[in-house]
Amino acid sequence: ASSYSIIILANLPYLSNEIYRSASADVQKYEPKSALYSSKDGLAHYEKLFKQINLLKKACRVSHVACLMELSPEQKKSTALLVQKYFPKAKASFQKDLTGKWRICKIEI
Repeated sequence: ASSYSIIILANLPYLSNEIYRSASADVQKYEPKSALYSSKDGLAHYEKLFKQINLLKKACRVSHVACLMELSPEQKKSTALLVQKYFPKAKASFQKDLTGKWRICKIEI
């Protein structure tokens, strides 16, 4: 029985309502809210992705998943908790962007 490895790159909507409301007028005027805002403190879309990854792993004999995702800097702790909830054995690491803010989460599942 063969198994598969998958790489997921995700830049899903991740702004909480508070962050979205404080965004510049240009962002609110020209960017669709559906591309930026996510409920559950900005993590609803990522929670849905994590559920889908678990289903995929079970249904398709996926042996390894690497997921790289963008997040808002203040979501580092809540993202780590969400990863732990859905992937207790996963290795999660975070990287800073060029401005020194936590921006990337890499999950090895």
